[in-house]
Amino acid sequence: MTLTPVDDYPAGWWAKRDDMAAYAGPDEPSGAKVRQYAAMIAAAPPDAALMVGCSADGAMQIYVAHAAAKAGRTGIVVVPRRAERTAATAYAAEVGAEVVEVSPGYPSVYRRRVRDIAAERGLTVVRWDRRFAFFDTAEQVDNIPDGVRRVIVPTGTGLTAAGVARGLSDAGRDDVVVVAACVSPLATGDVVRSTIRKLGGDDVAVPLLVVEPTTPYGRGVVGSLPDGTRLDPWYAAKSLSIVQPGDVLWITGRRPERLFAE
Repeated sequence: MTLTPVDDYPAGWWAKRDDMAAYAGPDEPSGAKVRQYAAMIAAAPPDAALMVGCSADGAMQIYVAHAAAKAGRTGIVVVPRRAERTAATAYAAEVGAEVVEVSPGYPSVYRRRVRDIAAERGLTVVRWDRRFAFFDTAEQVDNIPDGVRRVIVPTGTGLTAAGVARGLSDAGRDDVVVVAACVSPLATGDVVRSTIRKLGGDDVAVPLLVVEPTTPYGRGVVGSLPDGTRLDPWYAAKSLSIVQPGDVLWITGRRPERLFAE
């Protein structure tokens, strides 16, 4: 296992740079999901396709399309139909993924369409392995500095926050609070706690604080680290306002900078 770095800033807080995993420059996505998808692809049959159904603004279509292109695999993303494609969907198409747009755009509709396409075409699919991603995240806790009071985790579904909690518990650091800074309504306290129990067991006693989203998921904000590094506008940038001395901002990933909100 290779630990991604932790940067220390004069203001008294740190950034866990998990966005540096598989970093190949500002024009490509990077971070935990890039690392995790690479491992999942390596474990899958050589003809397995990559597929995802997600919201029109969802970052998963970026990671799936990128992973498929890098691995020379079939990539298919299913998203709600929009009058104009979002930057994320346009990127997926640009790098070679097949984009299937559905209406109405409810999660149940696009997820069912993914299953139907796989069945209709007889595709073997690289499955997103939540358990692997959970423990992969937990391992990355190992270089969190002593003296940290809170770990701020920009949170979409709650999986990364749950993995951080498991890792802190394994390290005996039950005094560190995990702050799940939600960027969408999908992750609630109950959801994160349920994920911890299902994937990590009942013995995780790390305190959890859930901060509800303050902006719609699809609205990006501009934010940078003290060294000038731009943060993903839909995730990490939205958590900057709650970072205090003694905190670690856990940066899970970054989409290509050309997709960033200005």
